[in-house]
Amino acid sequence: MPKFVVSPDLITRFSDGQVHLHTLETARSVTFPNLWVVNVLDHFSRPASDDEFTEKFDPAERSQVGEVLNQLKNMGALKPVSGDGGEPVSSINDAPGALIDTCLRPLAESLYRLSGTLAAIGPETARAFELETGQQLREHMESLVTGAASLERELGGFVASYIEDQLRELGIDGNSQYLKIHIGAGQSPLAGWVNIDSYPAELALDVTWGLPFADGAADYVFMSHILEHLFYPDGALALLQEVRRVLSPGGRVRIIVPDVEKALRAYVDNDETFFKNRMQTWTWWNEPNTRLEDFLEYSGAGPRPSSLLNSHKFGYDFETLSHVLSEAGFETIERSDYMESEDLILRVDDVSLVAGAKYGEETYSLFVEAVKV
Repeated sequence: MPKFVVSPDLITRFSDGQVHLHTLETARSVTFPNLWVVNVLDHFSRPASDDEFTEKFDPAERSQVGEVLNQLKNMGALKPVSGDGGEPVSSINDAPGALIDTCLRPLAESLYRLSGTLAAIGPETARAFELETGQQLREHMESLVTGAASLERELGGFVASYIEDQLRELGIDGNSQYLKIHIGAGQSPLAGWVNIDSYPAELALDVTWGLPFADGAADYVFMSHILEHLFYPDGALALLQEVRRVLSPGGRVRIIVPDVEKALRAYVDNDETFFKNRMQTWTWWNEPNTRLEDFLEYSGAGPRPSSLLNSHKFGYDFETLSHVLSEAGFETIERSDYMESEDLILRVDDVSLVAGAKYGEETYSLFVEAVKV
C-alpha cells in the first residue's frame, strides 16, 4: 500500500474559518471550507497510507474523506514516499549533494538579493506590503529562518547513525587507536588511512560537525587544501582544535594550503609564470580578467554567494597559519616543503592533485606541520 506525506513546500494560510493551501505545483491557492483538513495534514506529517486514515471514520463518511485526500494529492499537498519496490522515490538519483547545484546555489543568490532589497526599501513600502498581505515582513523573515533551522535539525537527527554505520564498516569504535586520518581526501584516498570528505568518501561527513573519534585516537592527520575552504578564524580554529583533540601525545598533523605570501609577491612582481601555470593546474578555476582578480579570489576575498560552499574563504602565510595552530593548542610548529616531512609516514603530499603544482622551481603551496605535545 503506497504511503503519502505532506509536501515540504506546502504553504498554509487561515482566514474566516477557512484553510488556503498552495504548493509549487499549484498556480493558485486551494481553499477548504473548514479546519478539518488540518487533521488530515497532521496525520500525514509522517508517511502514512490512505487506509490508515480513512479507517478512523464511519463507512458513510469514507467516500467524502477519500475525495479530500484525492484533492490534496492532485494539488501536490500530499506526495508519495514509496515506489512499487518500497524504496524511497528520489529525484536526485540517491546523490543528495546534487541539491547544492539545483537548490542551494539559487537559494544563496536569492537570499543575497533579498538582503539588498530589505536594506534598500523604506518604511512606506514595507507598510504597503503588510497592508496588502496582512503579514509583517519580520514574520516572513523569521519563518524562513525557522524553516531552514527546522530542516537542519531534522537532518541532524539522522547524522549520528549515518556516521556510526560508516565507522562500523571501517572497523572503528571508541577504543580505536593509532589511526591515520586524511581530511579532504577527495578522489585520492590514502591506503591504510581513514579518508574523510563529502559523499561518496570512505567516511563522508562535514568537518564542521567535528571529528567522530575518541580523544588521542590518531597518531597522524594529513590535510591538503581543505583549511582555506573554512571561515577564518572560527571555522579553521574549530577544526584544528578537533585535530589536536584526536591526536595522541606526540601525534603530528601535516597541513597544506595555498601560499598567499607567494601569491602576493607574484602580484607585485607581475610574475606571468605564476598566474599562467596556476590556471593550467587549477583548470576548474574561473578565468580571471586581471591579476588582482585572480589573486583576490585565490586568497578567499569576495566569494560569490552561489559558490560559497566550495570557494576559498581565507588565505594563509606561515605567520597566520602558525598563529591559528597556536590558538588551537599546538606548541611545536614547523615549516616544511613538498614531500619533505620529517616523518616518513607523512611524506604523502603526492596523493594531492594540487600540492605538488609548481611555477618554475617553486610550489604554489605552503607546507606546515605541528605536533601535539
